[in-house]
Amino acid sequence: TAWFRRSTRTYRARQAAARRSYATAKRNLRRSYRGRVLRQWRAGRVNKVVQLVREYIGKLRVLRIRHARALRAMALRYVRSRRQYRAAQLRRRSAHIRRYRRRMAQLKRLRRRRWSRRRRGGRRVVKHKLVPVRRNRLIGTVRASKGYQVSFNIKPFGTRPGWSN
Repeated sequence: TAWFRRSTRTYRARQAAARRSYATAKRNLRRSYRGRVLRQWRAGRVNKVVQLVREYIGKLRVLRIRHARALRAMALRYVRSRRQYRAAQLRRRSAHIRRYRRRMAQLKRLRRRRWSRRRRGGRRVVKHKLVPVRRNRLIGTVRASKGYQVSFNIKPFGTRPGWSN
């Protein structure tokens, strides 16, 4: 945003300078023709006065057209620079989003891989000590062969309503 403010200030300053230079050029043109027109008027040369006024109007029109073109070119440069800045900003943001999505996909794949290892029996279950049973807690998984038998000795120590251990 600082760049935007700086570019806007520069653009406005250049606009003001162009307007000042246009006003100065117009003032100088009027001054140069005023004396010539007055001399011809005092001399009684009406046709020459009309010719000078038409010449002045034509030069004033050229000056106005040049000023308008300069302002238009300035505005186009300003708009182009803002568009380029915005395009670069969007490119940076989309690159960041792509990196973020790629990283999230990597993490997701990694999590899937770890979970699938656990389900296949990555941990040993055979333990020689008592394991407290808890709700929704997996103690382990076993990859069993065809003649494998499993037995559990569950000894409740009392009765309670709901889940308890």
